[in-house]
Amino acid sequence: MEKFMKKPSEEYKNAVSVLRQLLLAEGENAASRAFAEVVHEARKSNFCEMHKITPRRDSHVCIHRLLERKCPNDKCLSPQMIPGSDHCSEWQKDGQTIIVVSQPYSLGYQDIKDTVKFCEENELEANIEASSSWHFPGRTINIEYRQAKEKG
Repeated sequence: MEKFMKKPSEEYKNAVSVLRQLLLAEGENAASRAFAEVVHEARKSNFCEMHKITPRRDSHVCIHRLLERKCPNDKCLSPQMIPGSDHCSEWQKDGQTIIVVSQPYSLGYQDIKDTVKFCEENELEANIEASSSWHFPGRTINIEYRQAKEKG
């Protein structure tokens, strides 16, 4: 039981035992969903606290605002213009968009190439990792798009 936690507490051991029972009774999908149910809100809160940001209340996620441009509204192709985009959200600080997040289930080789090209063409940086994804944790990855630190 010490594969992922050096000195597991009794609560930890109990939680692992219950998840193992669920895995045996209902399968890996149910165990993954139980894990996601437990951690998704904490991950989202940690993301906000770590970056000191708030979600944009507008339901439309717009990469143009991240690029400090006006959203073209009905002509806007965002967030679909983001390679491999899924479960997108827009985050702001002091009323300014500073991060656009996409949380796809996977990125294929072409998606990765397209992401690099998209970032280079728009002077953006993308950070891809799994540990902060809150949309179905354990199944999705988190891609944060930000303005490049060094433009050009």
